[in-house]
Amino acid sequence: MGVELTHGLDQGGIVFQARYRNFEAYRSPEGNIFNSQASDRGFLGRFTHALGDGELSVGWQTSFGRDTGRPDSLGEAVKTSYPEENSHRLTLSYDLEPRAGFTRIGFQGFWGRYQLITEREDFATDDAPKTLSAADVIADDFSFRSFAVRPVGKARWELGVDVNGRYGLEALDSFAAFDRGGDVLLERNELAIENARRTDVGLYTSTEVLVGSRWSIGTGVRIDHVTTHNEGGFFGDHSTENTALSGYGSLKVELGRGVSLTGQVAHGFRDPRLSDRYFRGITGRGIVIGNPNLEPERANQFDVALRFARGKSRAAVYGYFYRFSDLIERFEVTDDVFLFRNRGKADIRGLEAEVQSELGTNYIIEVSAQIARGNAGAGIGVGVGVGINDAPLDDIPGANVKAQLRRNFGERGYAQLWVAYFVEDDRFGPTETVTPRYATVDFSVGWRLSSKVELRGLMRNIFDTAYPISPDARAVLAPGVTAVVTVIAEF
Repeated sequence: MGVELTHGLDQGGIVFQARYRNFEAYRSPEGNIFNSQASDRGFLGRFTHALGDGELSVGWQTSFGRDTGRPDSLGEAVKTSYPEENSHRLTLSYDLEPRAGFTRIGFQGFWGRYQLITEREDFATDDAPKTLSAADVIADDFSFRSFAVRPVGKARWELGVDVNGRYGLEALDSFAAFDRGGDVLLERNELAIENARRTDVGLYTSTEVLVGSRWSIGTGVRIDHVTTHNEGGFFGDHSTENTALSGYGSLKVELGRGVSLTGQVAHGFRDPRLSDRYFRGITGRGIVIGNPNLEPERANQFDVALRFARGKSRAAVYGYFYRFSDLIERFEVTDDVFLFRNRGKADIRGLEAEVQSELGTNYIIEVSAQIARGNAGAGIGVGVGVGINDAPLDDIPGANVKAQLRRNFGERGYAQLWVAYFVEDDRFGPTETVTPRYATVDFSVGWRLSSKVELRGLMRNIFDTAYPISPDARAVLAPGVTAVVTVIAEF
C-alpha cells in the first residue's frame, strides 16, 4: 500500500510519499519456500524552492525493514534473517543560474545512517546443539559533489570535485549455543569493528568536442585519493592510503543516415570497501572474514557500439572487453566460511544486441540478446589463495534472449507480453553452481477506468516454471505463478 501527495508552490513544490508492504513466504512450483517472508515501511519528503540566484532542493527518506528472511537451499535446517534494516537519508542540491560563461553550476550533498541486524539460527541435530549467531552493523555515509559546465567553442567542458565516504562503522558479533532445554551453554560477544572510516576525495574534468558534422570526441580524467582507518576490533589498528588516476577517451562517427559507431577506451580504479577489509562476522551467505591487505582493483575497458535508427525502428549491437588486475573476489574456503583475495588477472567480455520497432500504430516489439564470459588469469592472491587459469568468475550472467510485445489501446490502456529464455550456464564462479536452462512468460495489462482511476494487473511466470532465483550455490527456487492487481487513484 502506498500514497503520494504533491503540492505546487509559486516557486517550487512539495512531494510526500509513504508506503507499507508485507510479504508472506512465497510459493515455488515445488512448494512453499521456508523463510522467504518480509515487510517494510517508510516515507519520503522533498521540498523544492527558488532561493537567491538558484533552486534549492531538500529531501528526507526513512525506511524500516522488518523480519526479512533469506531463504536457503538447506531448507529448515538453517534460518538466516534480517530482523531490522533501518536507513535515514538526507539529500541537498542547489543549482545556480548560468553565469560567468558557465551554463550549469551545481552543488549536491548527501548524508545517511544505515543499520542492519543479521541473525542466523542453526537448529539442533543429533551431532550439534542449536546455535544463534548475529551481527549488528551501523554506519554513516556522506558525499559532496560540486560541478560546473561551460561551452568552449564546439566543446562542452565540465570540471568538479567529488568527496564521499563512510564513517563511524561499527560491527558487533555475537554467538550463543543452547542445550535441548533451551538453556545457554556458551555465549560470546565480540566487537568485530570498533570504529572504521573511509574517505575518497576526487577531482575530475571531462570534455566533448564536435569535429565537423560527423565526428565527436570525448575525454575525461579523474584523480582519487582514498584513505581508510580501522581502530580496534578483530583486525586491530590498521590504515591504508591509495592515490590513482583514471580516465577515458571516446570517438563517435556518423557512418550514414541513422547509423553511428562509437568506441571507448577507459582505465578504472576501485578501492576495497571497509567491509571487504575489516569485517568479520555472520552475513546472509555465512561467515565472512575480511582482508586488510587487499590491493585496489584496476581495470582497462574497451567498448564499441554500432547503432541504427530509421523511422519507427532502431537497433544496436554492443561489444565489450574488460581486463582487471588485482580483481577483488570473495571465495569459500569451507562450508559457510568466506574470505577475500586479489585474484590477479581477470577478463570479462561480452556481446549484446537489441532491436525495437513499432508495427503499425498500436504495436511495439522489442528483442534483446546477450552473452558474456568472465575468466580469472594466473596470479597469486594477496593474503590467501592462488589464481587459476581460465577459472570462471562470479556474477557473470548466462546467455539469454528476451522479447516484449506491447499493444496500446489509445489512451485507455495497454497489454504487454514478455518472454525470456536463459541458456544453461555451467561456467559458474567460486560461490555459484550450475544454472539450468529455462524460459519464463509474464503478462501485464493496464486500463484507465476514468480520468483519475487506473487499474493495472501483472502476472509473472504464468506457466509456473521452476528455476533458481540466482546462481548462488545456496539459492532456492524463484516464485511460481504470481499475480498482482494495482489500483491507482488521483484526488
